[in-house]
Amino acid sequence: MGQGSGDEQGAATRSDGARRPPAAHRPPLIRSGALSYAAQILNASLSFLNVLVIARALGPEGRGSVAFLTTVASIAYQALLLGVPIACSNFGGRRPELLARLLTASLVLSAATGAGAILATVGLFAAVPNATAGAMPLDLAIVLLSLPFLSLQAALLALVSSQYRFGAMSVGIFLPSLANVVVNTTLALTGVLSVRAAVAVWVSGQVLTTALLFVVAVRLAGGLGRPDLALWRAMLAFGLRGHVGWVLMLASFRVDQWILAALSGRRELGLYSIAVAWFEALFFLPTALAFVQRPDLVRASRADAARQASLVFRLAILATSVLGLLLFLLAPPLCTRVFGPAFAGSIDDLRLLVPGALGIVASKLLGDALSAQRMPGLESIAAAAAFVTMVTLDVVLIPQLGGTGAAIASTCGYLSGGLVAAYLFCHKLGARPAVLLPRPQDLVLLAQVVRAQLTRPSLPGTASR
Repeated sequence: MGQGSGDEQGAATRSDGARRPPAAHRPPLIRSGALSYAAQILNASLSFLNVLVIARALGPEGRGSVAFLTTVASIAYQALLLGVPIACSNFGGRRPELLARLLTASLVLSAATGAGAILATVGLFAAVPNATAGAMPLDLAIVLLSLPFLSLQAALLALVSSQYRFGAMSVGIFLPSLANVVVNTTLALTGVLSVRAAVAVWVSGQVLTTALLFVVAVRLAGGLGRPDLALWRAMLAFGLRGHVGWVLMLASFRVDQWILAALSGRRELGLYSIAVAWFEALFFLPTALAFVQRPDLVRASRADAARQASLVFRLAILATSVLGLLLFLLAPPLCTRVFGPAFAGSIDDLRLLVPGALGIVASKLLGDALSAQRMPGLESIAAAAAFVTMVTLDVVLIPQLGGTGAAIASTCGYLSGGLVAAYLFCHKLGARPAVLLPRPQDLVLLAQVVRAQLTRPSLPGTASR
């Protein structure tokens, strides 16, 4: 059917000693979306509280240091994932009998990619000392040790969600933030919170989450499968086609902060990171919807995938537009009353970031639909457009405008990537561009969905697709 549909078929077909996983139960899409979105909101709320605790206790420079170190980890592990999570999602959805061997493959490949990420980052810092932004070597070492766990966590989330286990996936989303805010608040109240302590807490939360997801995945797969080199090769062959897009899309959410820290300093990053923290609230709806619709899109025909993804996209655009307008209007109190007058410089940055959310909705939902339909290389093209636009404008604008330049560059990058994703979605899945434009009846449907979730009884099966 689509590009790469033979990869799964080329994987080994021998039986493992582990029991065959039960058939995946497909929960209602609306209910799954609501659960995932609630997890994203909870994660956002906890992350916000953690940012607030760190900003209040350590000030703009301390907050900037923590933001830089966690950004290093986020970019580094994603740079060498080699598409393993993408392969886990597609192979697990289409070939659930491979789940045990996919789990073993995830362990081995994640250990290798995580170790590679550590070596690559150390090499970068040795070659370009300014890339460390003045961070302490021990702090950098702490975050680098987390990279294999972060790599494995991404693969486990993909495996679990491929079998519609959105409850476990949701816990994996918010658990690190919960650990961060509880421990960091305790440290702040006792007067011992520091940059190093905050980073160590962040790493510990990621390790804990990875361990819990591993337990869930082992139970779901019925144990570990035998090592299967043919499957590993098939996973890498498929995943590498989408790896560039994965790296560029996710790195584009953080690379602006790295460049800003290197060119304008940690204080400017501290201000900008507050704007980003609020802006990222607009990421959560499309992220939640992409997670819950992907298992269906992996199994769907091209026409059905285009129809479902375009409807979800239109509803997400409407909801994001409303949320973005509220965020734009409330920027002053959100930045200064919550974080204090020292963060007034975040207001304009936040307002400039808001329009970029529309591009993120398109990139996440339409780009992910292409990947689910076994065309991950096309998602990479859209991500490359966003990344190149953003980095180019970052280098040009940040030296003169600081955080404001970073915000302008990010918005332009997100919008360009979204436009490219929309074009490729229509061209490759045979959809007319008009199907992506919100319609009056979409407003009615969106209102019905919201009302249904607010009034739905807590009984199984009461929600409808």
